[in-house]
Amino acid sequence: MGFIFGIFIVRRGGTYFALLTLAFNMLIYAAAEKWRFLTGGEDGIVAQRPDFYLPGIGQIDMFSTTNWYYFVVLIVLICAGFCWFFRKTPLGRLNECLRENEDRPRFIGYNVYASKVLIYVISAFFAGLAGALAGSFQEIVTVTFINLDKAAEVLFMTFIGGAGTFWGPILGVCFLTYLNDVLSTLTEHWSLIQGAVFVLLVMYAPNGLSGLFVSLKERVATKRKKEAPQI
Repeated sequence: MGFIFGIFIVRRGGTYFALLTLAFNMLIYAAAEKWRFLTGGEDGIVAQRPDFYLPGIGQIDMFSTTNWYYFVVLIVLICAGFCWFFRKTPLGRLNECLRENEDRPRFIGYNVYASKVLIYVISAFFAGLAGALAGSFQEIVTVTFINLDKAAEVLFMTFIGGAGTFWGPILGVCFLTYLNDVLSTLTEHWSLIQGAVFVLLVMYAPNGLSGLFVSLKERVATKRKKEAPQI
């Protein structure tokens, strides 16, 4: 599906890219609600966790939350390692170049359109993998997995952490998940506090938490350099 949608979505950029993404998101959401024979509609479908058999260890009961937790941690580490390695590949470096300026790689002969479609497909793969793990954890898949609230939550995580660094989105996921968990135990109006935190970050840390840390690190380094004795 990422390949099919990517053929149309990556033709545009900026605001048009975002609007097309939301439009296809709503298309899938409406289809999931109507095709009850396939998706179960609002009731969803059961996603039972499978058991794994490892040679030398035996069968592992994945119904145990602890076992499933370590399994998800392993998958996340593998995916993070792949993304880190991908940044060092020619396609990964081209991706960073496309983020900064699409015209330059086009002028030197790169097929920008095909590269963007391929990168979009890779992103869709990780999104599908995350959905599969989440559905298996809850043992049910409903339309709430693909509504606008879920899409907005992913964007919040990316912006809060900072999209300009590799660790930024990971930091945003950890921060927002922990913040929501703490606030939900303190008040029923936790979403208002979450919105206020997001507004403050937009105003005072537009590059996200990772950008804020980088800025503080540069300031400390500059201050130490000024205070260092001149030889």
